[in-house]
Amino acid sequence: MNIVQKYVQVFRQANAYSLYILFTMLVVYMLNQLDRYALSITSVETAQSLHYGDKSCLSLPGVSKETSNLCKNLTQATCEQFVINGTNGTAEHVCKYDYNGQGIEYQIVAGPAFILIFTFTGIVISLFADKFQNRRVLILSICLIWWSVMTILTGLTNSYWQLLILRFGLGIGQAGCNPLATGLISDYFSLELRGAALGIYNWGIYTGYSLAFAIGNQILKHLSWRWVYILCGIPGLLVGPLVFLSVKEPKKEVKYEETEPSSSSQIEDESNTQKLVKAAKEFLKPTLLLLCLAGSIRNAAGYVWGYNNNTYYKQLGQTADQISSYLGVIPLVFGIIGSFVGGFVSDRVAKKAQPWTRIWVLVLSQIIAAPFTFGVLFFDPPYSYYFLIPSYIFGK
Repeated sequence: MNIVQKYVQVFRQANAYSLYILFTMLVVYMLNQLDRYALSITSVETAQSLHYGDKSCLSLPGVSKETSNLCKNLTQATCEQFVINGTNGTAEHVCKYDYNGQGIEYQIVAGPAFILIFTFTGIVISLFADKFQNRRVLILSICLIWWSVMTILTGLTNSYWQLLILRFGLGIGQAGCNPLATGLISDYFSLELRGAALGIYNWGIYTGYSLAFAIGNQILKHLSWRWVYILCGIPGLLVGPLVFLSVKEPKKEVKYEETEPSSSSQIEDESNTQKLVKAAKEFLKPTLLLLCLAGSIRNAAGYVWGYNNNTYYKQLGQTADQISSYLGVIPLVFGIIGSFVGGFVSDRVAKKAQPWTRIWVLVLSQIIAAPFTFGVLFFDPPYSYYFLIPSYIFGK
């Protein structure tokens, strides 16, 4: 059975309520990504409003790409004095020296302030969810409402330190999304359908990420940067109570129907500390350490791009409409296609191969994607956008 048939089988064999659970968790994950990447959309405007990060000579909105490139190379002394001949023959100022949405302060907010607390809180929430399985829906609802409130409050912040603290808060709330949502999906779908159901859930990455650029840039075009956070955070305040009221905890026996009774008893008898120690021992094995290292490098590159690409394209003279059109579509469509390609390769090659062969499949996929990724940075738009397509198909 190929990957497409597996996805079709989910909709044919699963009952209506299970599909509702899957759709609801997909929406939750989509909001997770939407709120997470709002920072990328507003990086320049937020830095200029809160006065943090690096400064450089920036082009004013509406100037040509050639003029924008001229502004980038100017020093602080010459930036404000630089003028061009306007349409009516008068001199026009086209550059300003201001915060550019980059620098160590921005990278701390985008990266460590979120990722560190997100990682460790995720472990704690996972252990807590294992112990209190009948409270997962409640915890997920609280997490969703919490990170939505953090997102809205970010739109009201007046200093860099407030922004930093709210990013910590966002990481705490969003850490509960994956362990809780995937646990619920796993309980509602049989082993035969579970992989495809989780694959559909992961579409939330691409839908939320794409919506951040499609919606965020349009909000920013017509309103201030603060409204990006406020309008992106509001849906979570509506979906959170809906999750709590409409999603039911599955019966316990559903979870263990395919597990030997003896092993399930052993799992229940283990304390959270024992589980953590046991998992840590597994991850200390050289093979898993190398896989974790490779995955960390791969994801780090993805995060760096995700939090800096909007500013990058602005510096290339791209308008909000152009960025919305390309980054609002390409990750969504070709990210999902990439997940199909990965599933197909997994079914046809990796699943039937030896472990070392599966590693080579992962390595080759990244090698194939690498030249296209370089193309994204070496070519100007629209070709830069086009190189994203094979990067998503092979690299994801």
